[in-house]
Amino acid sequence: MISEQEYCEIERRFEADRPYLDGKSPAPQFPEETGVSHEEILEGIRGLLLERAGEGHWSLKSRIVEYVIDHSRVDVSPHDWFIGFAERNQKSFWGVVGRQWQRETVEALPPELRKEYDGLTQSHLCQFIVDYAHAVPDWSSVLRLGFRGMRERCEEYRRRRRELGLAGEGEETYFDSLARVMNASLRLVKRLMTLAEGISGQGGRSARVAECLSHLYEGAPVTFLDALQQIWLFHLVCESVDCIQTRTLGNLDQTLYSYWKHDLEQGTFTEAELREILRYFFYQQALLHYQWGHPFYMGGTLEDGRTAINPLSYAMIEEYSRMGIYDPKIQIKVDENTPHDFLYLVMDMIRHGRNSIVFVGEPCIRRAMTRNGYTLEEARNADIKGCYEYSAKGAIETNDIKFNAAALPGIVLGNGIDPTTGFDTGIRTGTPDELKTFEQFLEATRVQMETLGLRMVAVGNHVEAHLDQINPGLFFTAASEHALQHGVDAYAHGVYNVSNFWIQFPANLADGLAAIQHFVYDTGRVTLEQFRDALAKNWEGYEPLRTAIQALPIHWGNDCDEIDHPFIQLLESFSQRICQCDNLRGGRYTVALHGSYAFVKWQENVGATADGRRRGEELSKNISPVSGRNWAGVTALIKSALKLDTSLFAADFPVDLMLHPSAVEGTRGPDDMISLVKTYVQHYGHAIQFNIFDAKVLRAAQEHPEQYRDLQVRVCGWNALWNSLTRQEQDNYIMQAEAHS
Repeated sequence: MISEQEYCEIERRFEADRPYLDGKSPAPQFPEETGVSHEEILEGIRGLLLERAGEGHWSLKSRIVEYVIDHSRVDVSPHDWFIGFAERNQKSFWGVVGRQWQRETVEALPPELRKEYDGLTQSHLCQFIVDYAHAVPDWSSVLRLGFRGMRERCEEYRRRRRELGLAGEGEETYFDSLARVMNASLRLVKRLMTLAEGISGQGGRSARVAECLSHLYEGAPVTFLDALQQIWLFHLVCESVDCIQTRTLGNLDQTLYSYWKHDLEQGTFTEAELREILRYFFYQQALLHYQWGHPFYMGGTLEDGRTAINPLSYAMIEEYSRMGIYDPKIQIKVDENTPHDFLYLVMDMIRHGRNSIVFVGEPCIRRAMTRNGYTLEEARNADIKGCYEYSAKGAIETNDIKFNAAALPGIVLGNGIDPTTGFDTGIRTGTPDELKTFEQFLEATRVQMETLGLRMVAVGNHVEAHLDQINPGLFFTAASEHALQHGVDAYAHGVYNVSNFWIQFPANLADGLAAIQHFVYDTGRVTLEQFRDALAKNWEGYEPLRTAIQALPIHWGNDCDEIDHPFIQLLESFSQRICQCDNLRGGRYTVALHGSYAFVKWQENVGATADGRRRGEELSKNISPVSGRNWAGVTALIKSALKLDTSLFAADFPVDLMLHPSAVEGTRGPDDMISLVKTYVQHYGHAIQFNIFDAKVLRAAQEHPEQYRDLQVRVCGWNALWNSLTRQEQDNYIMQAEAHS
């Protein structure tokens, strides 16, 4: 620990440096002599496309990446511990080239698959994604080797494959491309080092940064600052230039602890200096203003069964809490061995509005991964990434399909024709006259869902088979020993290759089925034809029915077996079927109950749904209830969710909790939050996260936004400022908060 006086000094320097730091984004004014403008970089890329027309994608992309790295303006300042790179978050390659290569891939689909692609996407029943946003680089190689060591390892594998006669057609181009981007990275470090040396005479921080960059130019990181600077540099070139997102900065309290400990023992840095470095590193991420947030994860279990939480874990949480930021976002692995005092510290932070944190259960990860063929060791070392997804190290998991499950009851009502869009699935599961029982209706829903899901997989497979041609993963490959051993693209062909199928809006589906069961089959209040007509007319003329549906005491998330069991049967059957599907990268599909931002982005395009929702109204997110319908409280929500077999949803299984501040007051408040998380985790829950609000405060924030500029909201797997939400989004949070008042 450090003294309060030392904290005050850190905060004084940080506030003095804020004008420079804030100027690093979104349009930094770095010295003109260090490179060219962003517009000139775009022109340079277009020039390369003309000059190198007909060149293969691997080679051409490597030349573009080299050009961007060599020509981006850069900066080193006495006001910062970290370098500046003007092309941060610009993704010029993707804007000029990557999107075009993706369009060409879709246009080249076989006619029948292209027809399926267009029909499913235009009806908003599905979204196909060429996903470069959910993988994890081999951070151990990045830190152990540095850019120079990675370049040397690439050359070593080139030599080995030649000697073994394994070098196939195009292999020289493959290794030439990797050498090109690694050399460009070293030139970038050299440019930065020269700038740093120019100001190192000022001593203090400037001299330390110059020394750090000299270490990274010569080889691997030596100090805590070196390690964070290497992570920052790799992140910048991989995500901003190579356009493959580093969807976690890694298990930071583990990967960095040896550097932290060494620096303290050797006197290289004081703890106050290390905490200041950590603070400035966090702020680099906050300045990216990335909507979904940049994650890192903490904790876990060591090989001997002890917790991986260490002194650096506490320091990270303390600095993060003091800063009041929400990016980078934090994921914490939880098991029985996770220290209570550490969790108490985190819960206390969350209840005071610093809630850009999600807890992920290690028991769930172990069970799901071992049931899917991974070893216990692979499960123990699983990476957490994206919002809260998990995967074995070296696995490349992509999200290539998002399925609008809320539309399914309407499609069954229309015997395969969606009454809100007119889209014809071609699957005839029975006219209203033929669906005489709810069991028959549920079976028709299962058939529509599974048949459509398999058709989506067929299309998604053909698009995803071209990952390495649309966007070759140069930096991912250079960091992957497995890829170098086999001469393949690390992103397209990882150690394991998994495709994720995301079920969107499950609570809307559950509540829609419950409404049909109650009002059609149990009470006979309306017919299936009338229900179909209500959806086709966006509930116009059916307001009494819509109001009655919304007032039903049986909704998903309230521990009601009447609704939970049919819904669970449907979801588990679907997941089991999809998880039997192979992709075209030598791997399998897994299923997620992950909403991402679709609950807002899709609301205008998804027609009226059977749960009483009108077109344009918000949809449900994750496995959580429809807004305002969790009347029985958070314990009931957890009970409903955990009726599902979470191992069948190995992509992810997230639950969002809303609590009133009065529920977490006093010294017992964090303990109660810990009990909720531990109960969820012990019963194989995967991800769980909190919003703690008083509806009165949210209404005040809506009316007087200038007084609540720092108010944060947990959205799905990331945080946003309250004032950045639309009025409709704010109203939905208020509705949720009122349900828990």
